Amino acid sequence: MLAEYSFNPSSAHAAGKRARALIDESLSMLAGCLGTSPERIIVTSGGTEAINQALRGYITPRRFEPHLLVSEGEHKAVIAAAAHYTEQDAAISHIPLDREGRPDIDKVMLDADKPPTMISVIYLSNETGALTDLERIAVWRDTHCPHAVIHVDAVQAAGKIRLDFDRSGCDFLSVSGHKWGAPMGLGLLLHKQSERLRPLISGAGQQRGLRSGTENAPLLAAAAFALKRATSQLAAYEETAVSLKQSFLTRLRETKTMYTLISPASALAHIVTIAFPLMGETMARILSDEGYLVGRGAACSAGAGHKNRALKALGIPEETARQAVRISFGPDNTPEDVLGLADTIHAALDRYGMHT
Repeated sequence: MLAEYSFNPSSAHAAGKRARALIDESLSMLAGCLGTSPERIIVTSGGTEAINQALRGYITPRRFEPHLLVSEGEHKAVIAAAAHYTEQDAAISHIPLDREGRPDIDKVMLDADKPPTMISVIYLSNETGALTDLERIAVWRDTHCPHAVIHVDAVQAAGKIRLDFDRSGCDFLSVSGHKWGAPMGLGLLLHKQSERLRPLISGAGQQRGLRSGTENAPLLAAAAFALKRATSQLAAYEETAVSLKQSFLTRLRETKTMYTLISPASALAHIVTIAFPLMGETMARILSDEGYLVGRGAACSAGAGHKNRALKALGIPEETARQAVRISFGPDNTPEDVLGLADTIHAALDRYGMHT
């Protein structure tokens, strides 16, 4: 496919037309999986660019002062893009998290003189697996500031839960292909208000002038195929994740391994944030040496010396947060994998004298 479709889809020759046809077919497939139409999709280099396009590229109506309302549980990409508001002397306010790790929009104190013009929330927390109630966010917006647009960071959600953009009540939605098994280097921004978007990348005017640059037909086709496959397996994936999580926690209890479960009870099962009486970095290194790859907070922020905003907003003690690791259960994991993981954790704690 790489050789057959590696031509400029803007070219008028036959090879370029074949590449254009593949792009159109792939966009239609992606749109069908995401509950929208192809013309509402902007193809980007990844989730970070999609998020920046929404937050930095949105043109606030002149009758309002820019004011971003963002949750305390956001990914670093949103936090960094939000800094654009402060650079422009615009306002940023925060939505606290409830006990389940979800944005508690009803706790926001509104300033009637400066209402929010954009609300940005993460759909599925990359830190805890907490799922945001998008309908509640949309109802609050419609009641208190109907002029505001809603951006949803759905990077962690796509390919894990069903998405229906057109019915979601949000105006912008960012996703990243590698989260559903596509090659890295592709993201999507879904939009309902393209006329209020300022392009971040200028050039020959591809994608209706919203994001210039020669489109990559084979990459887009791979992403569409992977998303369709992931979407068709959502029910089986959820069932597998629930079973693996239960097996993992049961094994820890059976071996009397000390742990603090941080992910809330309502969190999706495929993300488990859990703390053991050992520094998280040490535990992650030990597990990696044994062939088990677990996370220490958002992978994109690893090594940055940052404190976990989501765990802090949940009121997790600092010591517990430092001991936390994030375990993700994927469709390729087996019951034997999670039992081995639990036993390896137990052995690591024994090795360091953390008696259980």
